[in-house]
Amino acid sequence: MMLSYLSCTAIAENAGKGPFLDAQVRVDLTRAETQALMDSGKVDVPIRVKSFSSLLTDFASEENASIIVRGLRAVSDFEIEFQMASINKRLHGELETVFLMAAEQQHFVASRFVKEVARYGGDISSLVPQRVAEVMHARCSE
Repeated sequence: MMLSYLSCTAIAENAGKGPFLDAQVRVDLTRAETQALMDSGKVDVPIRVKSFSSLLTDFASEENASIIVRGLRAVSDFEIEFQMASINKRLHGELETVFLMAAEQQHFVASRFVKEVARYGGDISSLVPQRVAEVMHARCSE
């Protein structure tokens, strides 16, 4: 059964977090990966990928979103995610947050570890999609 609603993946333009790749590169990579999922039939819902530089609640309002889906790797993630969900609910009372647990083999994967392994030329192919690994390694050799 095909779902008729539209899904949007949001990429934050948060320079304060010191992203390894700029927002447009992350958008392009995410678009390529989501398109591959749709082309393979693994996802049967249209997915838009957009960046934003405002409050997530403002972006959600602009997109007419009613649900935010966030991933959790460990209990330590839950505490901060719960706080963010509470603030988002206070700012936008109709917005709900749903938490999904990461697959067991991905519980330990954190962007800081992926970036460090890539910077030292290590193999990150089991941690990120192949095209992401290629872009990250190319960036490290600049």
